[in-house]
Amino acid sequence: MRSYALFERFGIELEYMVVDVQTLDVRPAVDQLFFDATGSFVSDVERGPVTWSNELVSHVVELKVTDPVSDLFSIEDALYQNVLEIEKLLSSKGLGLLPGGIHPWMDPTKETVLWKHEGHEIYERYHDIFDCHRHGWANVQSTHLNISFKTDEEFERLHAAIRMVLPLIPALTASSPVANAQMTGLKDTRLDYYQTNQERLPALAGRVIPEPVFSEEAYEQVIFSQIQKQIAPYNADHLLNQYFLNSRGAIARFDRGSVEIRLVDIQECVHADVAFLSLIIEVVKELAGRKQVQIEELKSWGVEDLFSVFQGTIREAGACKLDSGYARVFGLNKEDLTAKDLWEYLIKQHGFERYHDVYQMYLDQGTLADRLLQRLPPQPQKRELKNVYLSLRQCLLSNRLFL
Repeated sequence: MRSYALFERFGIELEYMVVDVQTLDVRPAVDQLFFDATGSFVSDVERGPVTWSNELVSHVVELKVTDPVSDLFSIEDALYQNVLEIEKLLSSKGLGLLPGGIHPWMDPTKETVLWKHEGHEIYERYHDIFDCHRHGWANVQSTHLNISFKTDEEFERLHAAIRMVLPLIPALTASSPVANAQMTGLKDTRLDYYQTNQERLPALAGRVIPEPVFSEEAYEQVIFSQIQKQIAPYNADHLLNQYFLNSRGAIARFDRGSVEIRLVDIQECVHADVAFLSLIIEVVKELAGRKQVQIEELKSWGVEDLFSVFQGTIREAGACKLDSGYARVFGLNKEDLTAKDLWEYLIKQHGFERYHDVYQMYLDQGTLADRLLQRLPPQPQKRELKNVYLSLRQCLLSNRLFL
C-alpha cells in the first residue's frame, strides 16, 4: 500500500560486519546477538525507531528505521545509539562491529556462514543458484535509501531523477578499495562484484542502471517479466518474488510505494552516512521537481550512457572524468571536469550546514576509499591493514570521520 507522497518519507538501512575485536576476522554471530537481545533466534529485533535485521550471511547485521521518517536528521542519533547497544552486547564475547563496503581480507570460500534461522530457505535457494560463498554475496556491506512515492506520475519523476544520480554515487561514497588483502585497483570494489554476482541470470540485475521505464505497467513489462522468465526454472514453488529478485542499483517497490537506492557503500560512521544520504535526497528532489519538458530530457538518457559513467566512478570515484553533457543535466556548464567537481557544485547547491564537516572532508581528502588508500602502502601486509581498519572501527564507535 502506498501511504506517502513523493519525498514525504524516507527509509535507511545500514549494514555492518560482526568481527573479533582483536583479529578483526569476521564472526557469524548475528543469530547469537539477536538471541542475547530477545531470548529467541529471531530475524528482527525492534528497538523503537530502529530495527535490527539479519542478512544473507550470519556475520552481517542491518540497522534500519522501523517506520519511514520525514527527514534523516531525526534518526541519526537513534541509529548511532543502536550501534552502541549492539556493540555492548557483542563485547561480552570479544566481538564488535566493523564498517566499510568490503571486509579487506575475508575469504568467502572458507568463512561464509549463511543465515540458518527464519527465512533461511530463501538464502539457500540463492546459494543453490549462484554460489553465495564468494564476494558480491558474502562480503558486501551497503547503505540503502528508500524514497517514497504514491502515484504513477510521482514514480515517473522519481525514477527519472534517480537514474541520473546513480552513476555519480560511487564518486561520493566509495569505501571498498581492498579485497583479498590486496589493493584491487578500484575505489568501489563492492559495486564491481555487485554488478557481476548474478551473471548466470542477467535479467535480475540488468546493467545495474535501471531501464528507462516510468510507470508500473512499463516496469512490469520490461523488468519484472524478464526476471520472472529467467528465474522460473529455479522457482517452481514461487519462493522468490520479483521484489526480492530485482537487484538493480535502484529498485521500484510498487507494493509499498518507494524506490530503494542500493549503490551507497557504508561509511565509517552513522554521521557520514546520513550526511551523504541527505545530500543525495536533495539532488534527486531538485531533478524530480523540474518542469515536465525537463523530465522528458532526463527520461531520454539510455542505460549504456549512464552505465559508462558508472564504470568510471567505480574505478576512480571522484577522479572520474565526466562528459560535459552529463554535468549540464545537474546545472553545471563546464568543460573538462571530474565527478568530484560536480559533487562540489552539488554540495554548494544542496548540502546541509550541519554536515559541513563531512562534505569538507570529502572535498579535501576524497572518498573513504581514497582516505583508506592514503593510509596504506601499495602492497599492504595484513598487520598494516588491521591497524588501519581498527582505526575505522573506532570511527564507528565514536561517530567521527576517518582521517
